[in-house]
Amino acid sequence: MITEIPIQTIDHKSQFKTLKVNVTSMRLRLILSTAIIVVTVSFPVWSQTNSFPTSGNVGIGTSAPIHLFEVNMEDNVDLCEGGTAYASSVYNANYLPEKAFDNEFDLSTDAWATETLYEPSESWIAYHFTSSVIVNKLRIHPRKNYTKVLFDDFTIEASNNSTDGSDGNWTVIESNMQTIDEFKWFEYDFVNNSAYEWYRIRGNAQHHSGALYYINVGEIEMYQPEVEFNNILVAKANGQVGIGTDDIPSEYKVGINGRMILEEVNVMLSTNWPDYVFEESYPLKSLEVLDAYISENRHLPGLPKAVDVRHEGINVGEMNAKLLEKIEELTLYLIEQNEMILELKKEVTQLKMINQK
Repeated sequence: MITEIPIQTIDHKSQFKTLKVNVTSMRLRLILSTAIIVVTVSFPVWSQTNSFPTSGNVGIGTSAPIHLFEVNMEDNVDLCEGGTAYASSVYNANYLPEKAFDNEFDLSTDAWATETLYEPSESWIAYHFTSSVIVNKLRIHPRKNYTKVLFDDFTIEASNNSTDGSDGNWTVIESNMQTIDEFKWFEYDFVNNSAYEWYRIRGNAQHHSGALYYINVGEIEMYQPEVEFNNILVAKANGQVGIGTDDIPSEYKVGINGRMILEEVNVMLSTNWPDYVFEESYPLKSLEVLDAYISENRHLPGLPKAVDVRHEGINVGEMNAKLLEKIEELTLYLIEQNEMILELKKEVTQLKMINQK
């Protein structure tokens, strides 16, 4: 709409003139000028949280950054790769999703996330939870189905109290290792209390059966499965070794509860070997004395009785030495008897010669 507005002006002739003004054009100019002023005034207000202070720190969403580069905002921060921006690249839960690194890296501190850290290419590194229940998993293997290090349900735990309630410090590293038809239990314990310090690998979570113990006194113990504290193998700090038993008399180094089969045994004795029998000073009993001893005791001199062997067993090395002693004595008896036989034969020959004359 065009309206004529009378405006009085004074020219060199001092006359009034009427000017026609386009009101619409004036309104547009007024609106544009106002917008420029508003933008100019408002821009510092809108951008005041993004700052480049003299300290050298850069802030986005904050006017007082305390780090070299600081972003402070409630919304998600998008990452770009190859010129492409992916939505929700970084979540408030410090989560880096699959697409952030082309399906190769995933990181989260949220226990409800189904995947927390993994690199699902041919070289695996994976650590993740499943659903709302924390299920710890760690997998490291360089290429596909070759060399692997796998942990499933892996736990490292520390406590100021032992499992039986007694005072002490202990650490447990445990994992359920699944086989074809059952779960196998793996546990590492370091127990420190008034009684024991030990490292333990056990096969059963309830009864510690099938367990391998290393106790602070230097003992190693392995227990038989399904039977609590029934020793398969015990190596004591004093050098004793028990197989099937830990009840080893102090005078013995090895205790075996059961039978043993060997291809070869080499016994080295620290005592004298029975070559002394052939010394001239050896007191060899006469056959008459030996006969009387056997008649009374029903065994050879120097050898144990049957009842003693049943109750106490025998020393294999010493028994072999004793048996050799008897063989050497028997050899001397044979030599003595042979000399007597030769003497008798000589006498018989002489008697025959006398009778023939």
